[in-house]
Amino acid sequence: MGKVIKEAWSQLVGFLLSILDKSKNPVNDARKIVHELDDHIHRIEAVAAEVIAQKKGIEDRKAKAEEGVKEFGEYAAKANKKGDTDLARDCLRRQMEYEHQVAELEKELEHVTPRAEKIKDRLAELRKAHASASRELTSLEARFAISKADRKASKMMKEVKGFDAGGELAKARDAVRNSENLSEAVEEVNTTEEEKLHNRVSDLASADDNAELERRLASLSK
Repeated sequence: MGKVIKEAWSQLVGFLLSILDKSKNPVNDARKIVHELDDHIHRIEAVAAEVIAQKKGIEDRKAKAEEGVKEFGEYAAKANKKGDTDLARDCLRRQMEYEHQVAELEKELEHVTPRAEKIKDRLAELRKAHASASRELTSLEARFAISKADRKASKMMKEVKGFDAGGELAKARDAVRNSENLSEAVEEVNTTEEEKLHNRVSDLASADDNAELERRLASLSK
C-alpha cells in the first residue's frame, strides 16, 4: 500500500510540474497591464495638453477683449470730453462689442475649465495607478523568478530521490571486498605446499629473532 501511495504521489508531483511548465507566464499579463496604463497616460496627456492649450487661448482672448473694453471706454470718455459725440458713440459701440466677446469667452471658460480639471484629475489617478502597478510588477517578477527556481529544484529533488547514494556505496564496498577475497583465494591456490612450509618456518625464525631482540634489550637495562 505504501509503495502504491508513493508512486501515486510521485505521478501527481510530475503532473503538477508539467502543468507549471506549460502554463502561461503570469508576469507577462502584469507587464501588459503596466504597458496599457502607460499607453493610456500618454494619450490622456495629449488630450490634456490640447484642452489646456484651448483654455489658455480662451483666457488670452478674454484678456485682450477686457483690455479692449477698458481702452474704448477711455476713448469714448475723451471723445465726449472734446464734444465729439459721433466718435464717442463709435467707441462705446466698440466697447460693447468687446464686452460681448468677454461674456462669450467667459461662457467658454465655464465649459472648458471643469473638463480640463477633470482630465488633470484622471491623469493624476492614472499616474498613481501606474506607479503602484510598476511596484507590483517588480514584486511579481521577483516572486515568479523564485517560483521558477523552486520548480527547477523540485525537479532535481525528484531525480535525486531516485538515487540511493548509501546503497550504491554499499554495493561498491561489497564489490571491492569480493575482489579482495578473490585475490586472496587466487594467491592461496597458487601457493605450493613447499612455499607454505617455507613461510611457516620463516614465521618461526622471525619469532625467534623477536625473542632474542627482547632478551638483549632487557639485558641493557640491568
